[in-house]
Amino acid sequence: CLVVLFYVFFGGMRATAWANTMQTLVFMVMGLIAFYVITDALGGPVEASKKLLANEEKNSVMAREGLIGKWQFLTYCFIPLSVGMFPHLFQHWLTAKRASNFKLTVVAHPLCIAITWVPCILLGMWAAAELPGSVNPNAVLGTMVAKHSTELLSGLIGAGILAAIMSSMDSQFLCLGSLFTNDIVVRYGRHLGLGEVTDRAKIILGRIFVFLAVTVTL
Repeated sequence: CLVVLFYVFFGGMRATAWANTMQTLVFMVMGLIAFYVITDALGGPVEASKKLLANEEKNSVMAREGLIGKWQFLTYCFIPLSVGMFPHLFQHWLTAKRASNFKLTVVAHPLCIAITWVPCILLGMWAAAELPGSVNPNAVLGTMVAKHSTELLSGLIGAGILAAIMSSMDSQFLCLGSLFTNDIVVRYGRHLGLGEVTDRAKIILGRIFVFLAVTVTL
């Protein structure tokens, strides 16, 4: 929270964009390394899948056979294409001078989502046959990493997970600050006769609000 507060408070949108870029790269690289190491420890993707299929109880839960049709399942693949409607990304686009500035985002985001999600989902499925049912589903990735890798790799992957959390936090705090200044202070300030709010005042109010939001969150 303190690190996110620091660069959002002093750097605003530009710092958040650069931090997001670095954090995403860290998470993606560490995720792929974790996937390779754990998959290798499980004997490869084919062997890991066989273990899951051999466990009838776990397999029926993971496959959801009869509950989700093939066409319905296919529609989930289109979720990454809705990137333009993600508020924390959409607000970044509002700062662009030209539409061409965010064309790369539209193309690259679904690919990055695939690189991030597919390994995590596969590891989660294979973990169903590897771990006892008492393991917290939200702790599966960390448990698999701890079980099949070294402490050094666990630390690096932990850093990757923190990077993923921070990249969402900073955009959300920035978005909340923008909503507070533009949609509440500026809008209702006019009705109350406070006059026009200067850009400098917006920045100060936004910083104060972000500081309070981070404090409450912490």
